[in-house]
Amino acid sequence: MDQIINIDINKLHPHPDNPRRSVEDVTELADSIRHSGVMQNLTVVPHEGDYRVIIGHRRLAAAKEAGLTELPCRVVEMDQVEQIHTMMSENMQRKDLTPPEEAFGVQMLLDLGESDKDIQQKTGMSRTTFYHRKAMAQLPADELQKSYERGGTLADYVALEQIKDLQVRTNLLKEIGTKNFEYKLSQAKSRQELNETVKDVLLLLEPVAKKLKDSPKGCSYWKYIYIQKSAINEVKKTVAEIEADSAADYSFVLNTNNYGSGWLYIYRDGPQEEPVRAKTEEEIERERKNRERKERIDALNQLHADFKALRAAFIASFRETDADLKKAMTVCLQNGGCYVQKKKTMRDVFGGSGTDDALEEAFDALSKATPGAVLLAAMEEDVEDCFDWNGGYVDPFEDDRTEAYLKLLESLGYSMSDAEKAYWNGTHELFSKEDEA
Repeated sequence: MDQIINIDINKLHPHPDNPRRSVEDVTELADSIRHSGVMQNLTVVPHEGDYRVIIGHRRLAAAKEAGLTELPCRVVEMDQVEQIHTMMSENMQRKDLTPPEEAFGVQMLLDLGESDKDIQQKTGMSRTTFYHRKAMAQLPADELQKSYERGGTLADYVALEQIKDLQVRTNLLKEIGTKNFEYKLSQAKSRQELNETVKDVLLLLEPVAKKLKDSPKGCSYWKYIYIQKSAINEVKKTVAEIEADSAADYSFVLNTNNYGSGWLYIYRDGPQEEPVRAKTEEEIERERKNRERKERIDALNQLHADFKALRAAFIASFRETDADLKKAMTVCLQNGGCYVQKKKTMRDVFGGSGTDDALEEAFDALSKATPGAVLLAAMEEDVEDCFDWNGGYVDPFEDDRTEAYLKLLESLGYSMSDAEKAYWNGTHELFSKEDEA
């Protein structure tokens, strides 16, 4: 039966499974206890001749700082599962737990055999909150805590759930709270989409063509396909052509990179209308360089599109102050104004869809509600890539508008990743070097 007794403070110990990892600063609470005493009992359970605190960890820490020798405690009997449930519920009601701490608590209860439904009912978590914390609990606890201390938000952890591979999610966790997180996340999503597309391509192609590790030396490819979601239809057509051609054998090479780009080269070996002349070493080398150039350009286009999407997401969520609007107007006017393409801007930057009339109406409404964001979107439409036909760097800042626009975005809160900075200043690894030109 529950009882309330005064217990020697040296016999009271913080619970090792308390989801709350830190009691933080208790100086003010200690001063209050010195003045008025402990106004509320602690809740404890017996443990090996002493007691473990279930409710009152901050009071215990503050009482020790205040110099008390004993504390009033309500002694209860609870099994381990009940203890954790009680600590979680108490802390959640007080809103004392951080999201990582809630995740730690959920994992402890799961490890003790509690069902998802039981945890939700006993802790009062909504179904959505529970499943987000359960997903967080799959991540390494130390890295999760570090990411939260760097400024990680609930939105960041929910966004991580888009990535299926746990190891990739763990790697991304190290970027949360840094300027690189959004780009690294978009890059991981592109790679994930590419990997899924590659699987579909292989399922279609492997039954009708032989997969090779490297391109056949001195052999020109019959067909080149840039691998992205929309490539599946082209692959299906290609497979139909191969199946209709019984006179030849087909093989293919499929390559991917870390930027979400992939390339498919298909080779045909069969009767030729004219005898095939053996290629010279110079021709073979030229074809190799052309292949590399094509792949580099595709990767740079993907990179440019990824950065454009990140800037568009910032603009779409931007809510300006009067000062922001004035700043945007100044930059726009000082650099020759902005040519507004209503329908294109709505589609490209704000993700709009529908008829041309509907897009123009939406643009006009948005111009009244957030003119600063619309100005940014108009300037964004003028931003072009910064590489030539060979994948070489072309200084984008010869046009003052681009530099002014990017500086404006950063001044308004846009966080440019290291990769995007390298893209704009020409130090990114994808740019070709002079000796490769």
